[in-house]
Amino acid sequence: MRRSKFIGSFLFAGCAVLPFAIAPAIAASSGDEKLKWDVSAPPGMKVHQVTIDVTEGSWMNLDVSPDGKTIAFDLLGDIYTMSISGGIPKRIAEGLPYETQPRFSPDGKRIAFTSDRGGGDNIWIMNADGSDKRQVTKEDFRLLNQPSWSPDGRFIVAKKHFTTGRSLGTGEVWLYHVSGGNATRYGIFSLFYGLHGSYWMPVLDENAPPVLLTTLAAQGYDLHAFSGPSLSSPEFRSTVFVAMEPQVDDSYPQKAKWERDEYLVQRFQAWNGARRASRWPTPARG
Repeated sequence: MRRSKFIGSFLFAGCAVLPFAIAPAIAASSGDEKLKWDVSAPPGMKVHQVTIDVTEGSWMNLDVSPDGKTIAFDLLGDIYTMSISGGIPKRIAEGLPYETQPRFSPDGKRIAFTSDRGGGDNIWIMNADGSDKRQVTKEDFRLLNQPSWSPDGRFIVAKKHFTTGRSLGTGEVWLYHVSGGNATRYGIFSLFYGLHGSYWMPVLDENAPPVLLTTLAAQGYDLHAFSGPSLSSPEFRSTVFVAMEPQVDDSYPQKAKWERDEYLVQRFQAWNGARRASRWPTPARG
């Protein structure tokens, strides 16, 4: 029996040694060449090591691992883990970047945290031992903090700040897939391909469709994407939905933006009604 599935309608939330910078002497670049800024190693920055020995701290963030055996906490811009029974903490995120707010994933294998190592406060993830640090969000103005995991460990919720007429600004809650970046290009890309957003350009260059949709099509599913915004920018027509032409419905040139959602629903209902009628025709009455 032929199966059907509707894909989309994007009707588009201890003791430590710390580096202490005392003299930012940036060397002059030759000609017009500009030095690339690296938060972890600023060009020309002179750094001195300062030893500290503390038994307590303030303005700290702490989280407990799901098995209740380990705590993760931040102190002076570094992140540590330690047995919940006490002992010597292990520093798993260090250096000049300011890193805070560690949060264990539901399986305890990863930690989400806030870091400015990419140039501004964004959400990062790393393994529980501090290895494989990867940037999840890539905001350069509306910065993020306070990450929290979804129960299945696939998404991270974070608070994004932006400036309005209020002197203190305001904020929104945004949802990000852990393998991707923002909620548009990289987020949708990661949901369909299961890849980190850094693979976007190679996939776009090859116009490679996701295995998910090609497999569903091969198994006889009806696939049709409905979207209010254009799927040409970002280039979803050339990536995610490249194998679905002409089953992509995102062109409403005569419709105002506020009319598109209603029209989109009408188009979907018409398509779904015609599909159902072709499969289950009305019985003849005698």
